[in-house]
Amino acid sequence: MFIAVVLMQGCVGVHPYQTTAANDQNIDGQQPPVSVTEKVQDCANTPCLLFAEYDGFGRMFNRNQLTQIVRYANDVAASDGLVIVFVHGWHHNARSDDSNLAHFKTLLENAQAIQGKGKKVLGVFVGWPGESVTVEPFSTLSFWERKNTAHSVGNGEVFELFLNLSLARRNYPDSRLAIIGHSFGGAVTYTAISHELTRQIVADPITTDSSQLKAPSWDLAVLVNPAFEAMRLRSQINIAKSRNYRRDQLPHLVIVTSDADAATRAAFKAGRFVSTFFDRYAEDDIDGAELNTTAVGHYFPYITHQLAKANITRCPVKTFDANALDNVTDKKELLTDQRNSACFDDPRLLSTLKNAQPVELVRCDSEKDCIAVAPGHALRKGDAETGAIPLNMPIMNIRTTSDVMTSHTDIWNDTMHSFLTQLVVLMIKDPTAVPSINLPAK
Repeated sequence: MFIAVVLMQGCVGVHPYQTTAANDQNIDGQQPPVSVTEKVQDCANTPCLLFAEYDGFGRMFNRNQLTQIVRYANDVAASDGLVIVFVHGWHHNARSDDSNLAHFKTLLENAQAIQGKGKKVLGVFVGWPGESVTVEPFSTLSFWERKNTAHSVGNGEVFELFLNLSLARRNYPDSRLAIIGHSFGGAVTYTAISHELTRQIVADPITTDSSQLKAPSWDLAVLVNPAFEAMRLRSQINIAKSRNYRRDQLPHLVIVTSDADAATRAAFKAGRFVSTFFDRYAEDDIDGAELNTTAVGHYFPYITHQLAKANITRCPVKTFDANALDNVTDKKELLTDQRNSACFDDPRLLSTLKNAQPVELVRCDSEKDCIAVAPGHALRKGDAETGAIPLNMPIMNIRTTSDVMTSHTDIWNDTMHSFLTQLVVLMIKDPTAVPSINLPAK
């Protein structure tokens, strides 16, 4: 009885925070819906921020939020601007005082500052019931229940949001769309885009005529410390490994996980061991159990890159020039023939985010390249027909050292914040500058 009372007091209600929930009367038109801004704001110089809120089954609380987002997204796309979506994770929601929301606002401001004045930026914060109970130890034990909820949300109307944002930029090839999901927000995002991701991977190598290439549904989907098992990605990895790609192929999915993320490394594995105890695998599926119990960012065979604090000899400190119009590392620096690494060291961000440090992204060409995060692991690259990892494979699975992210929730420290912002902005400046598995071999 005592436990029941404690749980009732600590339970978090399922309701929106940034809108009035629509009901059947709203839908039937018997009551006026929540108003939508009549005049679309400019979104230039000062980023615009909108919300999309869902219940635990992926139903949008108020579809007028979607109407408003689409109107803004069309305006931003028409100006060759940028739309960034953020899907929060465990223990978060769309409350005005949520820490993820505050950090996302900063990311939008930095993204706009680094890409230059006049560029329109729209941020969309996706809210869902990431917190179900606030009383410990029940809050911690809600990990598995929230995981199931995350996949339910991803199977709901979130994909409609992503699809509408994609359609908004269809006729504006110079506009950009980035999606970022953290923790269970990564599970929401992956579940929502999974089938479209497969379609894009299959369609990628069809043409060699760049004029015939269609814009992808999104320019970059980044999942940070995502809490879902590697088994979910296996089919897409296998499909991606079975075909060859264009030299300018872009990554459709980038996963970034810290080796210090105990929540997805240890707790996740323990919980999956229990929940999959009765699962059975094909006789030739010798890796099935490991794939089904290991979080995608900790499954070594799928790791493609290491992200660590930069070696100053390879990434020398740059001086910020206030008069320079383009301070972002350019394509020539990233895609050099001398090395398989890329520096993320934009001086503008390093001067704004006081504790940010330059980081270096290294492809796992040999065991020594990724020794800090995946000892003994390396990629054998070559033509798909040989069974090797094809160049330009559109999935990146990055593992970071603990000094880049110290824990599961440490996504917003200055160094990681700087990396995420630069990753998105590089995509805007020059899509082919996003460092992928196609970095030339040493």
